[in-house]
Amino acid sequence: MVKHQLKNYYYQNNIPILIVLALSYAGGVLVHIFFNAWFLKILLVLVFGIFGVFIKFKKIINTLLLSSIVFCIGFFSTKLHQPHANHLLYSYQKKSVIIGIINSDIQKAKSGYYKFTVNVKSLIYKKQKYNIDGTILVYFKNRPKNAFYNNFIVLKKDLTPITEPQNPNEFNLKRYLNFHHIYHQTFCDTTDVLILPNTTFSIRKLAYCVQKELEKSLLNGIKTKREQSTISALILGQRDEISSDTITDFSASGAMHVLAVSGLHVGILLYIIRLLFRKILKSQIPNWVQLLVTLSLIWCFAFITGLSASVVRAAFMFSFILIGTTFRKNTSIYTILAASALCMTTYNPYIITEVGFQLSYSAVLGIIYFTPSFQRLIPESKWKLINQIRNITCVSIAAQLATFPIGLLYFHQFPTYFIFSNLLVIPSAFVIVGTGVIKLVFSCIPLLNLVLAKILWCFSWLLNETTHIIASFPQATISEIDISIIETYLLYLFILCAFLVVFERKHNLVPLTFGITILLSSSFILEHFELLKQKQLIVYNINKHSAIDLISKKQHQFICNKELFENKDKMQFHIKHSWYHKNLFNPSIDTTKMKIKHYVLDGKSVTQVNHKIKPQKKVKTDYLIISNNSLNLEELDTNFIYKKVIYDSSNSNDFLSCIKNSPLYTSSVYIVSEQGSIIIQF
Repeated sequence: MVKHQLKNYYYQNNIPILIVLALSYAGGVLVHIFFNAWFLKILLVLVFGIFGVFIKFKKIINTLLLSSIVFCIGFFSTKLHQPHANHLLYSYQKKSVIIGIINSDIQKAKSGYYKFTVNVKSLIYKKQKYNIDGTILVYFKNRPKNAFYNNFIVLKKDLTPITEPQNPNEFNLKRYLNFHHIYHQTFCDTTDVLILPNTTFSIRKLAYCVQKELEKSLLNGIKTKREQSTISALILGQRDEISSDTITDFSASGAMHVLAVSGLHVGILLYIIRLLFRKILKSQIPNWVQLLVTLSLIWCFAFITGLSASVVRAAFMFSFILIGTTFRKNTSIYTILAASALCMTTYNPYIITEVGFQLSYSAVLGIIYFTPSFQRLIPESKWKLINQIRNITCVSIAAQLATFPIGLLYFHQFPTYFIFSNLLVIPSAFVIVGTGVIKLVFSCIPLLNLVLAKILWCFSWLLNETTHIIASFPQATISEIDISIIETYLLYLFILCAFLVVFERKHNLVPLTFGITILLSSSFILEHFELLKQKQLIVYNINKHSAIDLISKKQHQFICNKELFENKDKMQFHIKHSWYHKNLFNPSIDTTKMKIKHYVLDGKSVTQVNHKIKPQKKVKTDYLIISNNSLNLEELDTNFIYKKVIYDSSNSNDFLSCIKNSPLYTSSVYIVSEQGSIIIQF
């Protein structure tokens, strides 16, 4: 009876039950991840409260009851994925020997180190072996021999816990890795490890080996390094060799999604397969055969890209769509997407925190929901080329509308020319992916291989040049934007309500749209006035570098060494997120190498010492910053009068050890490399 009532209720209100289940489950997962501490105490009270009113308000409560039960399942299933008693997090002791298996591809990080993850199987401590599990992140300066996926590794180097962010608003690497169940890392030399081959079969190891062999075949005949790296990224998902300049161009032009092999590439492959069935074969092949062949080819593509998370996610999502639309032609596409998301989050609840997952589903939902309304604004033409331009433009706008709040939240920028870039980038990517797949299939035919290589090179060159030209346009990106999670939700609500008002004529939503606009505007205005009050001294913690900010309202002076300022990756990772959050633009940069520098902020004096000095008389200052091992505490006591001394992260560990052992070491001494960045409010 209850099941029949629920079914009628959902059909009458156009709410597919799977969407309710998926949203409820996702809500439980998110609440456990972000609000576990306090929510656990009231969860049972909430559930029993719903049961208490169940009898009186059946129809409404049926929905609430079902949602609450699935919500609780999501909450507690996420709890089951947390580390248990014999996890490395609770079992590790220093001086242990770690035994495990390499369970990722070997990647080259921006820092120049090679990195991979190790699935720990056991550790040896004081000649006693313990069976444990867990995953660790391992870095090498030089790539070790025999470092391949699924090989055994014996590690003798001590592990260190992943640290919290050391600077204000810095990317939270600890939380990101914890979501992937990684809690420890280590930096090794080749003498610290023993790597042994593993002869047991692994599907992912086979995928990596096939990918490497296919890469050689794919790039045969492609001469220029830039085009080689672009082709390898687009077809096989290998992005290690792409230069930072190329990545910057793609990002600024709004074409970054092309480099990340995911939904777009699987969609292109799916289109080619459908084109093959409908236009070329023209035979009445049964639907189930078409489905089987299509699914096989999609998962073969996922296989040759190394079974990366983004491609597997896209292949899984498209598989659900294909199966659903083949056997249940009246099934809502939203229901199919909800089912695929529910399956993925059930397998791994923490996948919901991945930016790729959020962008993938947002883009697909946006394309499905917004595109038809945009297409109705532009009448079809008798020219196929015009219709293709119309379709690409509508899809680009729909995808961008659905994903740009997430882009602002995580990447702090918006590509202004994304419509123009996609008109050229998407067709180029279509040709590159299609030609690349054909080249891999017919690589044994020399003449055809040469022709296909020329086509690949031409379109790859066109793609790179297009993104470079668009990225060089004035105001190609609106950058340095910072919004909060709450503002992101409000922005999505505004987009949805405004769309319904304009395109669906839902005029009853005008007051709600207006109210959301007021809330968003009020939030931005309040932030603006709060930022006008800021007066701060910040000394950042960046290993082997000096970095100091003197902030007054929305103006600031940034003092650092030249090497840091020219390192775009370190500036972006450690510094610029703080600037975005504080709405700081056009800093006054000071990279001079003077022995001593004096600054004044709101009547307080700040002095930085870079080299050993012996002033003729004692220098009086409020805040004294010591850099480059210049002065110890005894020398400071002789030459300076100060309220607080700060040893920044350019000082060596040995020098700082002497500082801590000094009898003059008191609470007025702050060591940035150990205590993290310091923010002093004026």
